[in-house]
Amino acid sequence: MEYKDRKEYYKQYWQQHREEKAEYGKRYRQEHKKERAEYNKRYIQQHREKQTEWNKRYYQKHREEEAERCKRYQQEHKKEIAEWGKCYRRKNKDTISICIKHWKQENRDKVREIKKKHENKRKRNLGFIPLNKPFENSDAHHICPTFVIYIPKELHQSIRHSVLKWKNMEEINKLAWEFLCKQKEML
Repeated sequence: MEYKDRKEYYKQYWQQHREEKAEYGKRYRQEHKKERAEYNKRYIQQHREKQTEWNKRYYQKHREEEAERCKRYQQEHKKEIAEWGKCYRRKNKDTISICIKHWKQENRDKVREIKKKHENKRKRNLGFIPLNKPFENSDAHHICPTFVIYIPKELHQSIRHSVLKWKNMEEINKLAWEFLCKQKEML
C-alpha cells in the first residue's frame, strides 16, 4: 500500500467510525479521571515556563483578534456570565469583601478620586473626566461641566468661581490651563 492510499484509508476509516471513536474517548475520560488529572498537573508543572512564554508571544501577535473574540463571547453569553457572577459572589462574600478592603487600602488615591467623581455627579450633575493625574494638595477644578484639571489648592482657592453660574470661570480656567501646560512641559 502506498502512502497516499494509506492516508486515504485512514481518512475514510475515521469518517466511518467517528461516533464509535467519540464514544470510546468519552468512556475512557470518565474511567481514567484521576490518572488524567495527575498527568495534567505533572505536565503543566514541567512545561509551565514554555507555556507562559508561548502565551506571551501568541497574545502579543494576536492581541486584536483575542480582544475581538472576547467581546463576541461576552455578547453571546451575557446571561450565563451574569448568572455565574451572581453564584460566585453569593458563595464567596467573605473573600470578596476582604479583597475589596485590601484593594482600598492599597489604592487610597483611586478611592478618593472615585468618591469625588461620584459626589460630583450626584450633587451637581457634573461629569468628571480628568485631564491630568491628582497629586498631593491638589483640587479638582471643573473647566466646564464635564472636564476636570487637578491644580494646587492655593491656586484653586485664589479666585472665587462657579462653574454652574459661570462666574469668574475665564480667569480661573486661564490659570488652570497655564498650570496644565507647565506640568506637561515638565514631563
